[in-house]
Amino acid sequence: MDTKQPYYGQNPQYNSDYPPQAQPSYNPNYPPQSSYNPNYPPQHAPPQTGWFERNKKNKPQSNSIGAAVLIFVSGGMQMANSFSDSDDHFRVSWFIGAIIGTVFGAIICNFINKKILYLFSSVLVIIGGILFVSLPDELSGLISARYIDGIASGLLFAPLLVLAGEEAVKRMRGMLASSVEAMSFALGIYLYLIFLSSWGSYTNSTFSLTKMLGVLSIFYGFLALTIAFFLYVESPVFYLVRNEENQAIDSLRRLQRPFVVTYETYQQLEEHKAYVAHNKEMSLGVSIVSGLPALLKLCMYRVLVALSYSYLTNVAFSIASLVSYGNELWTYIIIGTLRWMGVLVSVFMIDSVGRKKPMLFGALICGGMAIGIGVLSDDYFINWINKDRILTIIYLFFVFQFFVGVFIGPSSAYLSEAFPLAVKPFFIGIAFIVEMLVQIICVLASNYSDIPGFFYATASMFFVFFFVGLLTLPETKRDTLRDAQIKFRKLFPIRSS
Repeated sequence: MDTKQPYYGQNPQYNSDYPPQAQPSYNPNYPPQSSYNPNYPPQHAPPQTGWFERNKKNKPQSNSIGAAVLIFVSGGMQMANSFSDSDDHFRVSWFIGAIIGTVFGAIICNFINKKILYLFSSVLVIIGGILFVSLPDELSGLISARYIDGIASGLLFAPLLVLAGEEAVKRMRGMLASSVEAMSFALGIYLYLIFLSSWGSYTNSTFSLTKMLGVLSIFYGFLALTIAFFLYVESPVFYLVRNEENQAIDSLRRLQRPFVVTYETYQQLEEHKAYVAHNKEMSLGVSIVSGLPALLKLCMYRVLVALSYSYLTNVAFSIASLVSYGNELWTYIIIGTLRWMGVLVSVFMIDSVGRKKPMLFGALICGGMAIGIGVLSDDYFINWINKDRILTIIYLFFVFQFFVGVFIGPSSAYLSEAFPLAVKPFFIGIAFIVEMLVQIICVLASNYSDIPGFFYATASMFFVFFFVGLLTLPETKRDTLRDAQIKFRKLFPIRSS
């Protein structure tokens, strides 16, 4: 285990003529700075003509962080489970656990190989699942299990987005980050709502929903453990920060198929070296000041992610479904499906259409839907009258959740590329902690009469964020990490598309 402290804040030997001049087709002394080259001379990679070919070539990148998908799916299920019990401690336990895990994950991910965090988080998910299966009727045992599962998700949140940004090729970075983070949590919510609807009709079943959640968590944990153990590849940036260039080249080789060193490998190496050199020139204080504007904007972004699926959102939808249909369970399946499909649509647009357009369009539609829900819910949730208007609320909820999915996808990509290297895991962790705190506040400081005001406030924040994003958030599709970071330092990006 390499516990060597990252090397920040000193002036490196940086090539001012970057980018490097094109190399001849063959140069026996190339590359001059590395003795590692198991497939010497470097080969030209075959041309990639379509999305499937590019995906096949870059599949090791998603395999490397694939364990996080299963851990976040488990986390998404527990997030949705937070609103199914009347005990406030049960409701907030997962979110508190996620905050604890995020603090530790952000602190230690720069100092140790992140494979250790993946393996440890997988074990925590297994332990939480065992508690769910063995203590399905013990509230204290279930709360403990939720704390453990929350710690597992929080522990990986910052390291995952750091790793996704550093391992993915620039034309697929957005899809990789969003599919592993945003889509995984949305899939977990979707699966939980399916199981909740299915078990709602079998109240006398000896195999309860709680046990089912435990069995799935155990399965996810063991599968994540296997994937992390065999397929994980450490980030090349992790090694370049420590001046271990040979290991960085080996990481790049293993992150693309075929597993050989090509000219493209060295091109990516130069991009990463420029990124590391750019950040080494910045002191810790400069890094903090440089990253603060992006942090404030992305914290606001993640607040809206929390508000889009929170305790009051769930309460409002449950009441509307009960009043209209007498049973809210089947409508939950539609909500979960639409939210997950929205994220899926966003994931496949994020590296072609870009991050900014889906984010802005989603914010605008969500703001409109939230206003409609707020207007129609005034006095009606309290008195349970006028079923036709409450039926309209349900349809607005359906549209709202689909476009929430479209809206939240780009947040993962932005978090993976916005911050200076020295503070990156800490600022990513802060954004996630803010999201979790909003969830806790929605549980502890709200009641049914707050529902209309809650949606008015949510709509206002969506509209404010629309203008903030339009004016101040850059478009970073297909940018290198260095270029994306530079764009985020500008308050008003000159080019937004």
